[in-house]
Amino acid sequence: MIVPTYAPGDWYAVVTDGSVVMLPPGVPLAAVQEVWASLRGGGTLTDQLQVLLAGGIAAMPPFALVAVGSREVRVVVRGDVEVVLVSAAGRRVVTGDRVATWTEETVEDVWTVAVRAPGAPGGDHLPVLSGTVRAGAVGVELRAVERQARRGATAPAHTNGERSRRQSRQAVTEVPGPPADDLAGERREPDQAATAPPEPERAAPEPAEPEPAAPE
Repeated sequence: MIVPTYAPGDWYAVVTDGSVVMLPPGVPLAAVQEVWASLRGGGTLTDQLQVLLAGGIAAMPPFALVAVGSREVRVVVRGDVEVVLVSAAGRRVVTGDRVATWTEETVEDVWTVAVRAPGAPGGDHLPVLSGTVRAGAVGVELRAVERQARRGATAPAHTNGERSRRQSRQAVTEVPGPPADDLAGERREPDQAATAPPEPERAAPEPAEPEPAAPE
């Protein structure tokens, strides 16, 4: 998630996740509210330009519009507002102080974005996820988001099979064994079975009757 930060100041900073608009303190409050509604509604930079062009080019105030995409940052600047972009290609400062309308640029692989109002003092930055604040500068850190995404992609993933095997091992170790008395009983049963009752003694055979003697 992209979490912009801002340093307190006099300008209006309209911020949402991935978009920043800086407007001077003299701009009508209705214009600030319309820009906020456009950002919240998913409007593009062209939609915000239409809001600022309502009174014509001559009446347009200085401003900075920044839209952060997945691979690039688009910037539209009018007046002496500065947008500083740091990327793999180096440091790029975009300003519109020497043009009649505005300056528009698109930069790829951006690491950080800093939007600075003219003459804004430095100061501590506070997080602002989404809202309208009075600011002199707004910063957006994109490299931290990229590092988090890389860590998430390289972290070892536990499969369902591994989780099931781990849960099975836990279940086996946690099954309570039978009471000691039952085990003792189980051990005694073989002894009782091995001690068989003695067989009854066989009766002695009766003596045979003598044969009768022969007559003389």
